Amino acid sequence: MAVCPACGKEVKNVVEKRLLLLGKGIEAQQISLGLFECPECKTRFRQRIEANDKQNVTTTLGELVKKVVGIREGLTQSLETLRDRLRMLETERMNLLSEIAELKKAAESRASLLENEIRQLREEKRTLMELLGYESPKAVTTDA
Repeated sequence: MAVCPACGKEVKNVVEKRLLLLGKGIEAQQISLGLFECPECKTRFRQRIEANDKQNVTTTLGELVKKVVGIREGLTQSLETLRDRLRMLETERMNLLSEIAELKKAAESRASLLENEIRQLREEKRTLMELLGYESPKAVTTDA
């Protein structure tokens, strides 16, 4: 609990907490600072949070190791999921490429059939025109 320097009212809720390390190596000290806001006058101020205060969060090395192990397991699962998804996408890509190749063959075959049909129709038209005695359209003249 902190006391507002402006109005003297007790402030219970911490807006933000910071953990500061003073010094280096083994001799470093941890100090917890809290940012408080007075509900009466809305003054913001910093104050040290005492070690016996319930709001102070102390973390042991064992807890940190457990957190890191948990994060690592999550990342490993994510990596496996991504690898499975990549394999699935590669398989789908190969299937699509195969389907595209089959469709190209079918289109080429159909185009070839249509070209042959057009060639036969032109030949049939030419034959019919000869039978009926029509001249080719280029040679036809109109007298008006």
